[in-house]
Amino acid sequence: MKSDGDIITCDERDNVDLFHATLGGLGLTGIIVSATLRLRTCSGPLLESEDLRCESLAEALSLFFESGKEWEYRFYWLDTFDPVGRGVFTRSRHCAGQLREAEPQSLTMRAIARLPLPATIGGPMLWRTWYKILLSGTPRRRLRRTTHRHALAPLGEFPYWNRLLGPRGLLHQQSVFPIGEAPMLLDALLADCRDMGEPPCLASIKLFGSRRPVGLLSFPREGFTIALDFANRGETTRRLLRRLEARVLEAGGAIYPAKDSTLSPEGFRRSFPAWESFVPHIDSHFSSSFWRRVFGIQQ
Repeated sequence: MKSDGDIITCDERDNVDLFHATLGGLGLTGIIVSATLRLRTCSGPLLESEDLRCESLAEALSLFFESGKEWEYRFYWLDTFDPVGRGVFTRSRHCAGQLREAEPQSLTMRAIARLPLPATIGGPMLWRTWYKILLSGTPRRRLRRTTHRHALAPLGEFPYWNRLLGPRGLLHQQSVFPIGEAPMLLDALLADCRDMGEPPCLASIKLFGSRRPVGLLSFPREGFTIALDFANRGETTRRLLRRLEARVLEAGGAIYPAKDSTLSPEGFRRSFPAWESFVPHIDSHFSSSFWRRVFGIQQ
């Protein structure tokens, strides 16, 4: 629905240009009042998951490719306070079975996850301690059956997890970059964080496939992506995020706009070279603080 009340249908056949602008369009082309999605059938709600403790970031990166044919979902949680990037690589795939066959979460963890924890206890020291406990208690290899929620969205079980980054909240940055740049770039990004005394409390790495994006402002593209959550220390954290942004752009990467509050106008243009084709599709009565910032419009 456009701001004048007109309803426009767009898809891969009708109003194709508007369709490509609306996918990833940050809500600027109008209000989506109805959407039809094509899904594929899976075997059920259960996933078979395997956790592999990795002693280095390099070990984890190689597992993304070794696991590609047999494991559909793959991601890596890493200890950002550790210079070599130790962590846990999790790979999952659909399997037949009933929900009752899923491995139950411990009662202790379920209780802790739902406590309204005060933000005053949060911060990097808490996470440094947590990683030591997590990695020391994770076996070298563990196979389990879980629900899709536990396997693919583990933070969803912790409704107050954001409080654990401290009383000032968090700042988030997610980027994507070419596969060949990943080993050196990831080391450089994490080294920058340690050098400035602000390692991210949370970091996860995934691998995007080779399918070309359809949306003009679509973020996913072939390459590795890393999501970083920082305890918000104000200007020092923002300065660090600008430094990380510059490294990503220099490597030919891009910053994810939908979870961003620090991306520069230059960074937006370099991340999304099709932005000029997108602009004509913006509804004249639609705007956002994000768009005004990255498009250089004065408030």
